[in-house]
Amino acid sequence: MTACCWTAPARFAGIQRAKGRDDMPFTVRTVAGHTWVVPGDAQLLLAQDKLDVRLFDVTQLVKDRYDDAGRSDLPLIVTFRGDKAPSSGPFTESGAHMGRRLPVVNGRAMRSAKKRGTDFWRAVTHNSGKGTARFTAATGVRKLRLDGRRKASLDKSVPVPRPGPPRTTSPRCRCPSSATPPN
Repeated sequence: MTACCWTAPARFAGIQRAKGRDDMPFTVRTVAGHTWVVPGDAQLLLAQDKLDVRLFDVTQLVKDRYDDAGRSDLPLIVTFRGDKAPSSGPFTESGAHMGRRLPVVNGRAMRSAKKRGTDFWRAVTHNSGKGTARFTAATGVRKLRLDGRRKASLDKSVPVPRPGPPRTTSPRCRCPSSATPPN
């Protein structure tokens, strides 16, 4: 994985490659004010929607305080192939802290230590030698997602439903004599 250097006020200044990633090519693109830095071996997994594109949106990562100044780990949601999650060994040995299980998606919340990011990437992927990585069979990873921050927003006010029968708005409205109130 690569790290980006920023200068105030939030301007992209360059790339600082992670240890062990000196020879890995990468692309840098700026789209709609967001800078994306994608290592060459992640591009196939991104194209297959197996990697969350938000992991490479450096502008948003910095804004959400996922940069090195904000935290020392990266929160992830890892989903697995099949019905069972594999052993946590490859993940913990590469510096990941195991979080809660997510049985609905056959996944697990994890926090990958940034200082061991290269170890984590190597534990979950196999590089074909052509610069493209695939998830390893041993880890059973199906998808790797950023456990990102959510912001609630409503573009319109939504009325809160009240329990019980609907209220009448007119004093002239009368229920038929055969109507019975709800229990």
